[in-house]
Amino acid sequence: MRLKQGQASSPLADGFASRQIMLCNDRTRYGKGKYILNGRKCFTTGPLHLQCKIYIFMGRITGWENNNKHLQRSMILVPIDTPGVRIVRLLVVFGGVDTPLDHAEVNFENVVVGK
Repeated sequence: MRLKQGQASSPLADGFASRQIMLCNDRTRYGKGKYILNGRKCFTTGPLHLQCKIYIFMGRITGWENNNKHLQRSMILVPIDTPGVRIVRLLVVFGGVDTPLDHAEVNFENVVVGK
């Protein structure tokens, strides 16, 4: 079985260029074997593609702020039909060269994933 993934990226901020580890301010809480995700990804690739079944959400773990900056983040697989995942808007890229379903802004609000 082949899966198509959607890659969700945070917005670029002044002084951070493309260093994803510094951009990731979306919050992830962990409790009782589950993760609760909150954040908005302004540039998500392939979110409405027919073969896309999961998103890869990168978020900062709440309570781990004293750890090394690389240990504060976690990548979590999120099924696209999970409650709380919402397409905010479709994006035009390179003047519309891509199809309208290739890129979008996606909001994750109290999305619960885990066991």
